[in-house]
Amino acid sequence: MKNKNSRLLVRVVAALLSVPAVAFADSETGLKPGDRTPLFPVSAVTGPFAGKTLSYVSALQGAPTLIVFVAAVEPSDVALLRKVNETWRRFESAGVKAFAVCLAGQSVAPTLRSLSEKDTWSLPLTVTRGGADDPVCKQCKLNEKARNTVLVTSQNQLVYARQDLSADDFKAVAEALQKLADKK
Repeated sequence: MKNKNSRLLVRVVAALLSVPAVAFADSETGLKPGDRTPLFPVSAVTGPFAGKTLSYVSALQGAPTLIVFVAAVEPSDVALLRKVNETWRRFESAGVKAFAVCLAGQSVAPTLRSLSEKDTWSLPLTVTRGGADDPVCKQCKLNEKARNTVLVTSQNQLVYARQDLSADDFKAVAEALQKLADKK
């Protein structure tokens, strides 16, 4: 009986140890470092282009950029956007740009505007024109099950790409931005 329990314990431990590897693999995006940054249209809700539809990637002309896609405007998304704003502000003076894209479409624009004003964010907030079915999702190879996707680009080339980050997972994003800032 003891031997049978030992084998069961070994299987349970092995299964538990394999979970982080699976979770890590699932957090990768369709885009990989080295890929060209897709040019995609968004509607700017806040920021210097508020009220316009444009490709932020084109407008930023290859500047080091932090791009965050969020699926909705849930509390976890808002916490992440707060962290994005805070992290980006640390690198803004080094020429790093940033913007967030909410995939929920135009219907959330008033909510985003209100959040930005309430929290005094400087992070430009945008929405996709067609919501979650917008071609942007396919262009950027976004996983439809992901809550968010974070990209860091330089000269329109990806240097960092992850999905399903929480506000507490931003150390690697800050490190990627620091490397870009150090190159300036």
